[in-house]
Amino acid sequence: IFFRSVEFLNMKGRTGTNGVAEESPAKKRKVFPALHEKTHAIACCSALRDVKYEIRGPLAQRAEEIENSGQKVLKCNIGNPGAFGFTAPKEITDAIYAHIDQAVPYCHQKGLLEARKAVVEYVDKYITEENGGKFPQFPKVTPNDIYLGNGVSELIMMCMRGLLNPGDEVLIPSPDYPLWTAAVTMHGGRPLYYPCKPENGFVPTIMDIRALVTSRTRAIVVIN
Repeated sequence: IFFRSVEFLNMKGRTGTNGVAEESPAKKRKVFPALHEKTHAIACCSALRDVKYEIRGPLAQRAEEIENSGQKVLKCNIGNPGAFGFTAPKEITDAIYAHIDQAVPYCHQKGLLEARKAVVEYVDKYITEENGGKFPQFPKVTPNDIYLGNGVSELIMMCMRGLLNPGDEVLIPSPDYPLWTAAVTMHGGRPLYYPCKPENGFVPTIMDIRALVTSRTRAIVVIN
């Protein structure tokens, strides 16, 4: 829109000082070179200086070149479960089809009540049944304690925005989903990594996590 608008203005004839229509400068020289002379790169905010998130960057571009050459590339740079055969349960897709006409207005700001109730039921079951009540110190949750969002990315950014002050630390599993590192960095925090070693089935140890905890630890990311 910007280029089309400026081009239109440059192409229009205009009235000279003597009241006679004179030739537009755009007719004397090419429009776009003139525009390029007046434009400059838009600088990114300083918070992005240390963010490395290979979805559209040089590494992703190189991977695409390799893929286009006929080689198979296993993409681990973005969370896309569907690409690896993890499909939504039939109960979910059936519910979507049945309620598609209700999808236009916004739902409750915390998420659908039915979905929040299902989360509470899962938490209760996980603590009381599957683990034999091993976590009695875990607080009782209600649907009012649950917040649902449009994907993990949105919720990661919201959580980091609400939690972090400059210099606060967040413990993140390594290897990590890169948005965790990016979100922590963008919001002024400092990411620290606890190892998930292949020889241990990528399961971290409590000792490795505990060794990173300091007075500035604000959050520990745990991914199933």
